[in-house]
Amino acid sequence: PLPKWFWQGVGGTVATLIFLTILSLYFRRLNKRLKSEMTRREQSEQELLTSNRELKLALEEIQTLQGILPICSHCKKIRNDQGAWEQIEEYISNHSEADFSHGICPDCMKKHYRTFTE
Repeated sequence: PLPKWFWQGVGGTVATLIFLTILSLYFRRLNKRLKSEMTRREQSEQELLTSNRELKLALEEIQTLQGILPICSHCKKIRNDQGAWEQIEEYISNHSEADFSHGICPDCMKKHYRTFTE
């Protein structure tokens, strides 16, 4: 038979090994969880940076007409910042992303082109 001190040493060593194995498994799981969390944070940060870039680009593209526009009550030309009078279509095209397509409304068709409406 082996001496008592041997079994006490072996028992202590086995207990220590079990403890260290459990501790190692715990730290592996914790490390895995932390890496996963870091990955999620990095993805969120990347998404925020992408959204921020897209918003900056959108703001650079937006041209907003605002304020009071001086417009002629007869010919509908608009006075620009230099004091010159421009056709409304030209002014809006120069100050926004809008384009124009011309047509004739029913009232103007009747007023100016009676021969075609009768």
